[in-house]
Amino acid sequence: MLRLLFVVIMLILAVYFASMISANRGDELTVDAAVPECDPPMAMALGCKHPLPTPELERRAADNDVNAQLDLGLMYYRGCGVLQDYRQAAIWTHRAARQGNAQAQYNMGIMHEGGCGVPQDFQQAASWYQKSAEQEYTAAQNNLGAMYFMGRLPQDFQEALNWYSRAAERGDATALLNLGIMYADGAGVRQDKVLAYTFYKLAAAEGNEEGAWASELIEKLMTSRQIEEGQSIISQWQPGYLLPTTSKTGYREPRWSWCGAAKPLLLFCEMFEKE
Repeated sequence: MLRLLFVVIMLILAVYFASMISANRGDELTVDAAVPECDPPMAMALGCKHPLPTPELERRAADNDVNAQLDLGLMYYRGCGVLQDYRQAAIWTHRAARQGNAQAQYNMGIMHEGGCGVPQDFQQAASWYQKSAEQEYTAAQNNLGAMYFMGRLPQDFQEALNWYSRAAERGDATALLNLGIMYADGAGVRQDKVLAYTFYKLAAAEGNEEGAWASELIEKLMTSRQIEEGQSIISQWQPGYLLPTTSKTGYREPRWSWCGAAKPLLLFCEMFEKE
């Protein structure tokens, strides 16, 4: 009887530890055998805080200090005071990310998406972005939205809209620009020039040059009423508040005129039919 009980306990423990290993498998790190010609989607979060890796910094990193690991990873990634080494960057950044540091998790997403020091793997990139995004790290939220938008994951405009919106509501300039693109193109949402203009302008106010250029371009296709509504939304909104999802004047059905019902020509036609 005791032998049978012992066997049952051992089986339960085996199943438990197997499940734990399976749950953590997605966090395992595989580094490239050689430094690749990587193509990061954007810069790693923040720059180097230290001009040179000091013995104190290296000791703290080895002792599992998450901030030291993050800093050391950035130094190797950017080549600050050391030879640029994406593999070492991945190793130290991964250690910080495993401890739950949102910035390190975002950086691991960057490295997996671009294939920097690790094999390029969009699923791994998305997994790290998701961990960071759930801690409200806006750059990760934006990048996760971009992966859904561009089809690096199974294309899903609603997921893209969700993650872009979460980042944009916290004032992320790139996410505001990307929301503007969605509403300008009608990608997963009803095309709305007022909202596109609004988000472009808000992105520009945060220093995004593309937002400034795009807002000037779309303004040429808008009526005075549409511009007025967009400016009213801009004046009332501030980071931390929900963003609008509809406008009163931003969408118009195609007019039955010489343009006919040819929807692809709608913006061209409206240049001649502005109120």
